[in-house]
Amino acid sequence: MAGLVAAWELRQAGYEVLVLEASPRSGGRVHTLRTPFSDGLHAEAGAGRIPNTHDLTLKYVRMLGLPLKPFYPSPNTDVVYMGGHREVAQPGKPLDLTKFGLNLTSREQQAGLDGLGHLYLADGVRECGQAAAANWPQDSLKRYGSVTIADFLKAKGASDSAIALISCGFETDSALDFLRDLASHEVPQLYKIPGGNDRLPLALAAKLSGVITYGARVAKIQPTAQNVEVTVEQGGRQQIVTGDYLITTLPFTVLRHIEVTPGFSEAKQRAIREMKYGAVSRVYVQTKRRVWNAQGNTGFARVDRPMEVWHPTWDQPGPRGLLVAYTYQELAHRIAAQSPQERIQKMTAYFDQIHPGCQDNFELGHSWVWDEQPYARGAYAIADAGTMHTMLPAAMATEGRVLFAGEHCSSRNGWIQGAIESSLRSVAQILKATA
Repeated sequence: MAGLVAAWELRQAGYEVLVLEASPRSGGRVHTLRTPFSDGLHAEAGAGRIPNTHDLTLKYVRMLGLPLKPFYPSPNTDVVYMGGHREVAQPGKPLDLTKFGLNLTSREQQAGLDGLGHLYLADGVRECGQAAAANWPQDSLKRYGSVTIADFLKAKGASDSAIALISCGFETDSALDFLRDLASHEVPQLYKIPGGNDRLPLALAAKLSGVITYGARVAKIQPTAQNVEVTVEQGGRQQIVTGDYLITTLPFTVLRHIEVTPGFSEAKQRAIREMKYGAVSRVYVQTKRRVWNAQGNTGFARVDRPMEVWHPTWDQPGPRGLLVAYTYQELAHRIAAQSPQERIQKMTAYFDQIHPGCQDNFELGHSWVWDEQPYARGAYAIADAGTMHTMLPAAMATEGRVLFAGEHCSSRNGWIQGAIESSLRSVAQILKATA
């Protein structure tokens, strides 16, 4: 999205642009899977939700005439499966958390599952979530950036069980990174684009079809005082293309394997070399019947593992359905280490505990591991304690005629909003430099 938006805005301003895309499709980590599913069913491999507070993303959705739908059905009667115990959460009705064998304090029990995070994080989410994107991260937020979310919660008096439930596998993430991200989840409405979120980049790419070159892998970047030369490999051949400026939107996990001569500044090289990326593995199970609907549930579930259970086909027609295990961090790594068939078998068995009958109605499965994708090598940038205030400014900084964009160079890492925000910043810098 960062590259497409930059190309669109620069072209609108009258500049000649060239987009080099290594893969055969546009969109990067905004990617919808339609194969191998039946009956036109689809699910997201990457960006799944669009918060109603993400104004830049919504601006391009509207500009391209795309519709929006709620991500979750309403009411969302999801299943809670923790400690081997299954309960159906009814909207507005608190769950009895003592049934799940969780070692929570009486105060935490009283807050309930929905209020547990609010109990300890509300003030931090408000401060970090509303902070302006300009000059992110502000010095006033350093106290959040210097500690892990686990230590932050512990200092607030949270029990170990509460810390595990709230941090959900991100215990070593900086509190600032965690709270900023949480602010995008705790909004009045989360949207999706009917037909797939990749309709957004694909619609933008269609307007830029004449300036995008697919299958063009960047092998070398050579900035000079006058221009930037890029060596591109395509179809077994190499060629050099030259531009006045280069905006690289490559994840740093990919950029660190590309030759840059002369090299960037030491601060930039360190950011490229050391920036950490979160792991995400997704497992998809197609069933011939939506057994969860017959049980009065929407298909979504909350579990005591670092994962979410989605039912992306709740608004798609037909009797068949898809369940998605959206796994994070260490669990995502463990799933990535399994064979594709083992991933599907184990997750189908797990889904059967949440929604009985899934195994009997199993038809096919699929998996997607972002660490395995050669032009991503990770899902999104994350920050350990103490790194954001030094690494992110270095990541964003321009190096002569080379500019940097993408979710990893923004105040909203992991979101389409961040990719667009960073892109518009780079475009503004070029317009200013060439005015």
